[in-house]
Amino acid sequence: MIVSGNLQTKKTNNNKNNKTKKIVRKVKSAICEFHTSIYRVNGDCAYRVLANSFNAQSFKKGFLPNKIKLKEYANIIADMQSECFGEKDKETNIQRIIDLFDPNKMDEPASIIILSLGYYPTAKDYTEYVIGASAVLQLSAEGIIPSSDDSQYSSVSVSTSNEIKQPILNEVCKHYNITGSTKCKTKAPVRQVFNITEKYIVNKLMVENPKIDGAYLYVEKESDTKTDHVSDVLIKIYNKKGYVVYGNDEEYIYMKKELPSKKQ
Repeated sequence: MIVSGNLQTKKTNNNKNNKTKKIVRKVKSAICEFHTSIYRVNGDCAYRVLANSFNAQSFKKGFLPNKIKLKEYANIIADMQSECFGEKDKETNIQRIIDLFDPNKMDEPASIIILSLGYYPTAKDYTEYVIGASAVLQLSAEGIIPSSDDSQYSSVSVSTSNEIKQPILNEVCKHYNITGSTKCKTKAPVRQVFNITEKYIVNKLMVENPKIDGAYLYVEKESDTKTDHVSDVLIKIYNKKGYVVYGNDEEYIYMKKELPSKKQ
């Protein structure tokens, strides 16, 4: 099962890779321009989905390349996740991220990458982002229904078929790629990630399969009582984005956002 936070693979291996370019200057506040795209993974590369194919022309592609090698993407995301999830073993995490898209390692591999990276006007390369966010999308019929139902969530409509693969958003992460305190005077990257993902689901996935009924995500419950507040904070954040809790079990809190089944 894939959960909000780190996706779990069947095995991991160490892998060497180059470091993401780190911006090392202190800036209190500046104008940032965000470049946001959806990528579909095929083999060892991810290919940008044309924005006009899912009515997302308002999202600027900018520096983001048309094709990213999966190993290069994993290196960037591993840097992000060292801050988001406290992943200290970068090389192991790089391989874990690569394995998420491998059908030989995952029963239902992830297939979509979402990137939103903010840049100062002086940037020359897509790795020179100031602040960024990322996520992955998995189509899965596994685990949509919690193992123990709770009647208090009965007002939320949820797919009950194990044959219909629903889109599950995971690995959501925000990362500052600059030293010192900085603020980008524009839309937050996580908001960009959620907005373009919902566009993709409504205008691409739901058109291809009308039985898809919204966007799903899971919040993993904390095993340490001292950090229980983390899942509470995440739920409040996702509530503001329109996601509603529809169930919970011993491990996860299940959330869904119902989306209109027509192009907007």
